[in-house]
Amino acid sequence: MNDFARAELKRLGYEVITPEVIKSMTTLSIRLPEDMAEKLKRIAKIRDISLNKLMFELSVQVLAEEEAKQRFMAAKLRGNPKRALQLLDELDALGV
Repeated sequence: MNDFARAELKRLGYEVITPEVIKSMTTLSIRLPEDMAEKLKRIAKIRDISLNKLMFELSVQVLAEEEAKQRFMAAKLRGNPKRALQLLDELDALGV
């Protein structure tokens, strides 16, 4: 996650999770097509981070997006169109 995205998430009131603040971790094994795995390795190398750090950052991004979508749906279901539109603007700001 880049500095802009991290600052924007903080501004919007999201807890920004970094490896440094996590007390316990778990290990996941995933199966990916070889070409996809190689592309991810290249991206990590370009960003000068480990593949593990890249996967962590991507996971944080997906979780933040999902939380925002859930908040949007909850506002929509509560019949709060103003809040729903505000959440859509927040998603746009995140580039979702």
